[in-house]
Amino acid sequence: MTTSTDSSKKFPSLLVITANGYGKHTFLEEYRMTKRGGKGIKTLNLTKKIGNPVLIQLMTGEEQTLIITTKNGITINLKPEDIPQLGRSTQGVKVIKLETNDSVISAGIN
Repeated sequence: MTTSTDSSKKFPSLLVITANGYGKHTFLEEYRMTKRGGKGIKTLNLTKKIGNPVLIQLMTGEEQTLIITTKNGITINLKPEDIPQLGRSTQGVKVIKLETNDSVISAGIN
């Protein structure tokens, strides 16, 4: 099933937001099925720079708002479609600018 709300994004997709403020969409058809005993499929190029995943969410293309909250109490709202759709093993793009010693502690879709 491939649906699209605009010409550049395909759905369903997987949205990932990391602790250091990076995010990306990945089209689900980029993930292959594994058999029993498989070791998994890489979805994010984890480095110290981008941090660990905070949100991993299945997107249908009908979501209205992404809310991101940081450790220092900063909360932002943005449109999920503003985050680019990238390949499986990429690190993503910066979606929130963080100050020193700050990190994303929660993110949610509405």
